[in-house]
Amino acid sequence: MKNQAWIWLLAASIAAEAAFGGQVEMSVVAGSMTANSPAGIAVTELAKKITGHSNGSIRANPFYEAQLGDARSMVQGLQQGTVDIGVAGNAYFSSFVPEIQVFELPFLFSGYPAARGVLDSPAVEPVKSLLESKGIKCLSFWEIGFRHLTNNVRPVKSMADVKGLKLRTLPANIQVKTWENFGANPIAIDSSELYSALQTGVVVGQENSISEIYTKKLQEVQKYLSLTGHVYTPMTLGMSIRTWNKLDAAQREAVLKAAGDATALVRRLGDEHERDGLENLRASSLEIVDNPDLGDFRETAKKSYDLFVEGNPNRKALLESIQAAARNFP
Repeated sequence: MKNQAWIWLLAASIAAEAAFGGQVEMSVVAGSMTANSPAGIAVTELAKKITGHSNGSIRANPFYEAQLGDARSMVQGLQQGTVDIGVAGNAYFSSFVPEIQVFELPFLFSGYPAARGVLDSPAVEPVKSLLESKGIKCLSFWEIGFRHLTNNVRPVKSMADVKGLKLRTLPANIQVKTWENFGANPIAIDSSELYSALQTGVVVGQENSISEIYTKKLQEVQKYLSLTGHVYTPMTLGMSIRTWNKLDAAQREAVLKAAGDATALVRRLGDEHERDGLENLRASSLEIVDNPDLGDFRETAKKSYDLFVEGNPNRKALLESIQAAARNFP
């Protein structure tokens, strides 16, 4: 990445500056996401709320679209303390906390009430503890939303139509294996490189939320959209433990309160963007398959569950706890 050294020096200076006239400087990073996406808007609000709730003892500065590095390097920055607060899809945390992939098992949640209810419940505490052991405090779980499939080759009406499609997917083992099982040729590509990868034919399709498809203008480089809703994608709003440990009790309370406010906002915006985005996508040149046959997808998805737990009692217990919590919601 160009100017990488400069970027990291900037990030380090923001994270390391603990006080100036009693004020803590703090970076709040949206990874590769745009400022006008639900997460980008919520990052802006989060930075304002942190400053406000702390009565100005913290000055939080928002960054977007890989200004401080892409999502992968942002997560590394959280661990190293060069990024203070950052949000990214859970897949980017999976290399050091594989258990976080439990939330993105295909067809795990029946809808948004179940997904959000579980992520706000005690069932997620084991995952939060694992993140903390790796140097990241989970402030909250945000969301990208339920994912749908787009491509340039043919309308996908059933799993048979996926066979052979070269698709961009999330950089997590479970996601790659899931799409291999569905019959695709998946390639993990960072979100910041997705548009160009589709435009140049590196991949012929991808899977993402309606909001991401529309805000990234993927309808400009895709022909078909299938409303599969196959996976719900949360985002982890994480804070470097190194930064957390520098704060006093009142500042910590301010950060947590701001995180709660921003979580409510990102979900409301997500609902609005999904509704409006789908309406706009219907008005575009995309051919939309509203009700694809998901029977084979659901049956094949069981292999992903087996892969996640494979002989690991702790993962099995975690999955069962998540499934039990999900049954409490419609």
